[in-house]
Amino acid sequence: MSTLEAKIVARIKLLSAIVNFVDELLRKKGKVLECHTESCNTNMVEELKDFENFSFWSDTGQTMFGGNTYKIWYMRGTDKVLVLYLDFQAGIEEAEIKTFDPKPDWLKALKCLIKNWKQVVVKCERERKNQEEKSWRQRQQEVVNNALREKAVRLGIL
Repeated sequence: MSTLEAKIVARIKLLSAIVNFVDELLRKKGKVLECHTESCNTNMVEELKDFENFSFWSDTGQTMFGGNTYKIWYMRGTDKVLVLYLDFQAGIEEAEIKTFDPKPDWLKALKCLIKNWKQVVVKCERERKNQEEKSWRQRQQEVVNNALREKAVRLGIL
């Protein structure tokens, strides 16, 4: 196999892994923006913003023959940069890449996220629950404090 052939095979394998990951992640954590069922296809537009320095967007099932668009943004410092934008009809082998950021930082971070995303989801859920419990405790304390203030006013303490 020539070097060019090896690069093509590696790129297709990478794109396939990314698309499969984005599909599963959006299914589990994403937000459906649009969903249209036609006679032979279901077109879905989904997104997930600000997940571990990435934002994901997909538009799949555009026609009865396929049609898929994927976009991934990466936070570089304070800048949100479009790092991957690809279209393909039915098979990833026919993908047309519109944007593939040449800087390796996003790809390294994405590969790490692909490997560990389920643990990240569990961590995010745990943090969300902890924040909800903290907010609930704060609201409960405010209720107690308000009752104490009212009682203190009635008794002429305040």
